[in-house]
Amino acid sequence: MKEVRQSLLIGICLSSLSTAQNPPNPLLDPQYFTLINERAQAEQTMEARLQAQLSERQLRDRMNRIAEVWRGFVEEYNTRRTFNIRKAKELSKAFHELESNEPWPRPDHRK
Repeated sequence: MKEVRQSLLIGICLSSLSTAQNPPNPLLDPQYFTLINERAQAEQTMEARLQAQLSERQLRDRMNRIAEVWRGFVEEYNTRRTFNIRKAKELSKAFHELESNEPWPRPDHRK
């Protein structure tokens, strides 16, 4: 009987040592889930910020293109006092590019 008790005592001690050596599972830790959630939110915020910067840059580039074409159109008209059809078409194309690529209000043609 004494041997059985000693065996049980040794078994319990060894099992407690083996569990102490194993690191805790991070998937079971609530702080792990909080950390993952915060990281995902930070990534979404950063992605939204980058998308907004990209949209802003594209809008600025398109508006600069319109201003450049408009300036050329006005200079042509002021110096020659003529209406240059090519410049007018180029200006119209720049406006259409702006309208088609941005979230621009679409006219309702169902009326």
